[in-house]
Amino acid sequence: MAPPRGKVAFITGANGITGNAIVENLIRKPESEWSKIIITSRRTPTHNFWQDHRVRFIALDFLRPVEELIEKMAPLCHDVTHAFFASYVHTADFTKLRESNIPLFHNFLVAIDIVAASSLQRVCLQTGGKPFEPLTKLRPIGRDTPTLVNEKPDQHRQVSANTWLDRKGSMDSHVLGICQLVSN
Repeated sequence: MAPPRGKVAFITGANGITGNAIVENLIRKPESEWSKIIITSRRTPTHNFWQDHRVRFIALDFLRPVEELIEKMAPLCHDVTHAFFASYVHTADFTKLRESNIPLFHNFLVAIDIVAASSLQRVCLQTGGKPFEPLTKLRPIGRDTPTLVNEKPDQHRQVSANTWLDRKGSMDSHVLGICQLVSN
């Protein structure tokens, strides 16, 4: 079987607002640019939102063991070039967000890196603003409020359970590990 001509997208959290928006954007691109668009969420959508032959669905729960994810992903995701992580597990207790969302991202990252090792070019961590809502309650947001560009990596870790920082740290560590393997 010949490899796809265009890029291959893998989008998690496709039932959510962000995942849906990414899919909507990609299906408007020509097939020569995006030849296959693989979407996933924990539950199968009740109906097909996208009438595009490039869209393929696979039900995955990234809280499951990595080995199980790899087994389910391998047949369809081996040629993924671009992975978009838009999954999120909500809980009313902000301090418990880490318990689900850090393993969720870690399992995704490890599984896609193994399954699409020879084709993966980019991973996009899309988190939205939910992880930052409690920070706005800790201090007022204004002109002098630090942004992610100039904040220190551990600035809020003691104050909140900010999952964005942890997921970014997980991705940085994973990429650093890959770079060290390649350079040896």
